[in-house]
Amino acid sequence: YALALSHTRSPSRDVGVGVFVESTSDAPQTETLFMSVQKPKGKAWWAGNPSLAQPMRNSVRAALGYRWLHAEAFGSYVTNYIEPARATVDGINYQTYQNVDAVIAGVDLRADSRYLDVDAAYTWADNRETGAPLSEIAPLRVRTRLSSPSWYGARAAVTHTWSDAQTRVDADLGETATPSWNRVDLGVVYTRGLAELRMEVENLADESYYRHLSYLRNPFASGLRVYEPGRTVRLSLRVTALP
Repeated sequence: YALALSHTRSPSRDVGVGVFVESTSDAPQTETLFMSVQKPKGKAWWAGNPSLAQPMRNSVRAALGYRWLHAEAFGSYVTNYIEPARATVDGINYQTYQNVDAVIAGVDLRADSRYLDVDAAYTWADNRETGAPLSEIAPLRVRTRLSSPSWYGARAAVTHTWSDAQTRVDADLGETATPSWNRVDLGVVYTRGLAELRMEVENLADESYYRHLSYLRNPFASGLRVYEPGRTVRLSLRVTALP
């Protein structure tokens, strides 16, 4: 089920505010209930937990908009949050799932102007029963995009993405911290008549990095980190047909 109440208003032409209250619940994923993987060489077996209760999330969000600036803060209390857990049965180590109470909070910021766009997102999450951070939570991320005015049909944009290191990890589950990283992307578009020529270069500096959540997940793999692609160049041509 999902229930939501919201109230928004605009005290002036430039300002908008809103408050949102939500209560949602959904069934656990099938694999967390019934999955079973027996791993060799003494590695922990994985087993679903068919007795998992259905999570319930109660959330409050507040939003503020002022001209080209938008900010949102949220907080959630989740009962029966599904978290990985370790267990030992008859001398065999198992990775399974359990229900815990959790608190999740965060902020989203976005600023949009004619030539400059900035957005940032941060999430903080805690296991209320152990006091440890929840696993698999993305760190602070900031993206900045600088666009040029159009000049003889051409325009360009440079995008810088920065992700902070994630040190809030659950060491009891074997989760490890990940370092910060930076990436710069470049885009150029040339338009003439009905034709548009576009060149995009991702990871311009050919940085070697991986995201906190980019890895081969258990139970079918060992948690090996997956690096993001290096420098990637794309060229495309689009021609719009007359009606």
